[in-house]
Parts: sequence; C-alpha cells; structure tokens
Amino acid sequence: MAFEELSSRNEALDVALNEGFDVQYTSVILNCSACQNSGGRCGSNITSLEFLCPCPDQLYPRMCLKPDAISWQFHPS
Repeated sequence: MAFEELSSRNEALDVALNEGFDVQYTSVILNCSACQNSGGRCGSNITSLEFLCPCPDQLYPRMCLKPDAISWQFHPS
C-alpha cells in the first residue's frame, strides 16, 4: 500500500474522530438471540417495527417467560 493512500486514510479517520459521526445501533441481534434461546421466534410489529418475540403461549417484548420465571424464592444461608 502506498504511503499517500495510508496518509489519506489516516486523515479521513482524524476528520471523523474530531468532527464526530452518527452511529446507528440496533439491539435486534441481542433481542433475537434472547428470544430464540427462550423458545420463541424473532419477529416485529408490522406497524411500529418494534421487536417482538412470538412464543408458544403469546407475544412478548423480548423473550418467552416460563411459568416459574416470575416467582422468586429467598433461601437464607
């Protein structure tokens, strides 16, 4: 790679870092993995495009809830 090309790339990187740039982050991949690992399938609302997790019993916003997932028990040691 020629020195001029490397220098040009470094300048472009400097400009981007100094002036800032927009980053679009979506958590769809994380949501999809959590949904699938809980027994659901990845989906979204047709109108709002919000992530949904269609599960065997109903739709959930992130992952399928197991019946015992809501109950908490404290066992002091």
